[in-house]
Amino acid sequence: MEINIRAAGALAGVILEKHLKRVCINHSITGMGEKTLNPIITVLYTNSMIDLTVKKNLEYLSDIRNKCDHSTQKEPTEIEVNSLITHTGRHLSLYLRCVISVSQTISKSIP
Repeated sequence: MEINIRAAGALAGVILEKHLKRVCINHSITGMGEKTLNPIITVLYTNSMIDLTVKKNLEYLSDIRNKCDHSTQKEPTEIEVNSLITHTGRHLSLYLRCVISVSQTISKSIP
């Protein structure tokens, strides 16, 4: 079975975008409805939800996603798409670990 690198990157980009929108919702940041990755990243940064290093990493991932989504751009490489997939997984994993940690802390404080 042949793997379509462009499609894999586009799917990872959608997952990343939905995740970042969910982060905004969870932190009561509104107005994310139709925004794409870069505006969402900017909102997260201006609301101090992410630091500059994370912002730049997310912008890099957004650039790869855009390569995958728009056929007018240079073809994405397998290395770029693997990076997008891997880093998307890391962002999701890190966020979930933070949520679980907070949940456990709250549970311990309840008598």
